[in-house]
Amino acid sequence: MSSEQDLKALQKAFNETAWLRNHDLEPIVGHPHCPPDAEAHGICGLSCFTAFVKQSEIEIGKWECRFEECRYFRVTSLEDAIRYVRYLHFDHRPFVCTLWSVHVTGLQPPIDTLPSLYSLVQYRSVPLPD
Repeated sequence: MSSEQDLKALQKAFNETAWLRNHDLEPIVGHPHCPPDAEAHGICGLSCFTAFVKQSEIEIGKWECRFEECRYFRVTSLEDAIRYVRYLHFDHRPFVCTLWSVHVTGLQPPIDTLPSLYSLVQYRSVPLPD
């Protein structure tokens, strides 16, 4: 990406998408709902948020955020870099933890972790299974 101004324009395009507003899973690069500029800068077949990360030129094997204010942020996995951009720059939360999902899956957390789990739950309208 050539400039911070281009990056901000791409961020604006993302902010205008329905999938971001609705906290739906983001499209992959190459999908019709992926913003066109993300096609040029993202990694084909992966999250469109890859347009906002790049491999570090300073530390080999690390990924960094393209935003200037985050120039010191580096992680070792692409997934962590995408997660960082998804939550920090876009407040995009397509993965919702709900209390009923614990009962549906049959996975019960240890009793001593329940208070901390309740504090992490995000309340969002999620249709219950039939």
